[in-house]
Amino acid sequence: RFKAGYPLAKEACCACGGGVSPMKVGVIGAGMAGLYAGMLLDSLGVEYEVLEAAPEAGGRVWTYHFSDADWDYVDLGAMRFPNISVMERVVGTVPWSLVSKITASGKAGRVALGTYKLDVDAELVSFNGVTKRAAAVGRDWAGEDVFNFSEARGGTVKDRVFFQAFNETSPSVVYNSVLAAYVGSLRRNFTAGFEQLMAIDGQSMRDLLMGVVGDEAAVTMMETYVSSTNLFDKAATESIIDELDFMREAGQQGSPWLLVEGW
Repeated sequence: RFKAGYPLAKEACCACGGGVSPMKVGVIGAGMAGLYAGMLLDSLGVEYEVLEAAPEAGGRVWTYHFSDADWDYVDLGAMRFPNISVMERVVGTVPWSLVSKITASGKAGRVALGTYKLDVDAELVSFNGVTKRAAAVGRDWAGEDVFNFSEARGGTVKDRVFFQAFNETSPSVVYNSVLAAYVGSLRRNFTAGFEQLMAIDGQSMRDLLMGVVGDEAAVTMMETYVSSTNLFDKAATESIIDELDFMREAGQQGSPWLLVEGW
């Protein structure tokens, strides 16, 4: 979160030779993208000015507090960032990251990184009138229709298909195993793995999973359970590349997701 009152205009001088007039760049908006753009321009010695309509910086990552009470707030936009190398310049702990530079400036208070908890064991998972704690869901899939997705329980997935595809495992495990096969190939040998991706480039994630599960109702059930409506209609290659980007590499330490804290 960014503290209100962070300076919205910053100028840096650029000594340009050869008789060329210095260039000045206008950056519209003091959100993460605008502040990051300003930081890059500053490092290049380019004169710039950040213009922000709101009285505070932060844009969509600015946190709105309803009161001074704990937890009485809402994040208006991006609330989590993947802890991956490509994001290090933005939310990394290195001195040259955006978060570190804002903190070091002393003009915005301390902006720190925290751990974003994407899932917790106590959260509730609810489908078709059945509600369970997340901690119990994984083990409850052992050969059972936990959330009444099969025809025998009033659902839309044929019993034979359901218990063949999800016997002793959850839709999440089946879905992640499909992604992991392609991600693993890309990490072992990117050129060979990319050729595998190109072989399925014309398929949606729904098409790809149909080849594994073989039933439209079962794939739709998986979409409902592991993602959101219509997400399986985007290209399978996009989902796989997303997984490659966001999945932590073997041995990586720390939380897979970060949040920005400030006051």
